[in-house]
Amino acid sequence: MQKLDYRVINFVHLLRILGIRVSVAETLDAINGLTFADLESRFQVKAVLRATLLKNMDQLPLFEEAFNAYFVTPETSQEKKGQREETERIQAQELAQAEAELNYQGETLELTLEQKQLYNKLPEAGKQRIQDFLQRSSEGTRQGEALDQSFRPIIENLVRGQLDYWKRQLGEEHELFDLPEELDEEIDQLLQDVSDNMREHESNYLYEDLKNIKDKDLPKVNLLIRKLSKRLASRISRRYHSSKRVGQIDMRRTIRSSLTYGGTLVELKYKRRPRSKPRFLLLCDVSGSMARYASFVLQFIYGLSSVLKGIESFVFSEDLERVDPDIFRVNNFEETMVKLMNKSQEWGGGTNLAKALDTLDAKYPGLVTKDTVIVIVSDTKTVEARRAAFKLERLGDRAKEILWLNTLPRKYWGQHRSVGEFRRVCLMFECYTLAHLERIMAGRFV
Repeated sequence: MQKLDYRVINFVHLLRILGIRVSVAETLDAINGLTFADLESRFQVKAVLRATLLKNMDQLPLFEEAFNAYFVTPETSQEKKGQREETERIQAQELAQAEAELNYQGETLELTLEQKQLYNKLPEAGKQRIQDFLQRSSEGTRQGEALDQSFRPIIENLVRGQLDYWKRQLGEEHELFDLPEELDEEIDQLLQDVSDNMREHESNYLYEDLKNIKDKDLPKVNLLIRKLSKRLASRISRRYHSSKRVGQIDMRRTIRSSLTYGGTLVELKYKRRPRSKPRFLLLCDVSGSMARYASFVLQFIYGLSSVLKGIESFVFSEDLERVDPDIFRVNNFEETMVKLMNKSQEWGGGTNLAKALDTLDAKYPGLVTKDTVIVIVSDTKTVEARRAAFKLERLGDRAKEILWLNTLPRKYWGQHRSVGEFRRVCLMFECYTLAHLERIMAGRFV
């Protein structure tokens, strides 16, 4: 029985690190519940732990991955151990290779383990560019003047800058979980297994056409959407603009500028926070072909609501309908969407954007200002496309900008006259996957 208690407590520790809140009382409930279960039945053990430890069903994918990683057979555990040892051997070889290539005049650069590992992930062209830079630096300047070891700190800073650039390009800025630095070996490896599995699922869902995602995969996709929107919200909230006025020192630009003077801080660069973030007016097409896309985009945009103020959302098909912001102030987004669809009169109808814009002008004339970014999610298939384009052009005169997220793949745009009508009056982007959506939003607002 003591062994059972230890296993449950350790599993609870894993769940807490993953962000699933579990109280002491719930842990005791789980231990007591397992005394009534057949411990040789994986199904029963999982059912008891899920019923006692999981409160928020949105976190079910995390719980599933944690359970699958933690409760394994001895044979599977031994197999994983062998795979880890082989992975560690390969990583050691790659690290040695990176240290051999990242050197200045025969001496290894002082880079962190993370930076060396990132170097190993670069495409060959990226690696070659860094190697060529190090070789030219080691040999001397274009004027034939030899460089000595006193230039090494500058060279290291430049290499770190290139690696930081690639870190952003490869999407390595954020780990899946914020982990404590000190973990015991078992928990550390379990977290790695969970993280690897989640990343594999994420890769599949990121590039899947949203209309093809199966209902059984919705909890995992919703978890990914929350993660993407939370990450993007964090980046937006940290954003600074360059400024000629004296303010907070921008160390990154100051150091980069100092390289011109051999590393001496001659000229200080400053930064300031943005004066204001844009206001959003979201128009989601919820006609028959578009409803699935709209639900995902609504969830993503509302994930940004902590940093993007004044989000106003509308759905439209044959006419326009305002979405009550209070409907999103719940934990379970699936339940929210069910309520929204049941309440809506527009969900699944035909499409008449021109009439929807007429209603927007008539009922909500004050929502569009020079700070407003209008985001339209639609495949452009609508009656009265020319009249809708004209009204959209007039609306654009009052707004900051209009972004059209087109769920049609770009290769089909030439087959639809409506695409040409709307591209004339707004910025149009291909957007039928989560990867498209995140890239567009990051590119416009970060």
